[in-house]
Amino acid sequence: MDAIRQGRLRFAIARLLPGLPFTLDHDWGDVAKSQGLVYDARVIRSDMAPSGTIDRAGNLVSNQQIVEQEGYMMVEADVAFPVTSPVLSGLKFGLIGNVSLGGFVYSDVFCPSCRTSFDDKHCPHYVPDRGWTAESDENFAPYFIRQGVYDLGELSIVLIPNIPAAGVVKKIM
Repeated sequence: MDAIRQGRLRFAIARLLPGLPFTLDHDWGDVAKSQGLVYDARVIRSDMAPSGTIDRAGNLVSNQQIVEQEGYMMVEADVAFPVTSPVLSGLKFGLIGNVSLGGFVYSDVFCPSCRTSFDDKHCPHYVPDRGWTAESDENFAPYFIRQGVYDLGELSIVLIPNIPAAGVVKKIM
């Protein structure tokens, strides 16, 4: 996927985040687990990934290749919490801090090796799935790209994020 398309994905996420709930653990059926509201989001670009990020989830080689080809981009969101939110003490003391996005709706899944849809007849790869893929199996792409993201459901505090290194950014004022 070219950097322009990858950038559009990040911009789509940043555009879709404001107004979404900040929830506990993707529990979409329990409105009481909504703890805050995303009120702003932006894309931050860099030529290098922050230290400690590039080797997350055992994907050092793939992540290095992505950053070399496309640079590093992240989406940063601002969340407002009511002062009574039980999440605040966990955030304050560092007991919780990983985040994950949920409720993605997208139009296609792209193969980064072929730079086209996995549905394209010229793409010989399968969509990778951690439960089924062997790292050395060349039939599977190294990762996949959600293309054409047009809806997003929420931002959640979780124990294990679906995007390695996704977490709360602490700012010292």
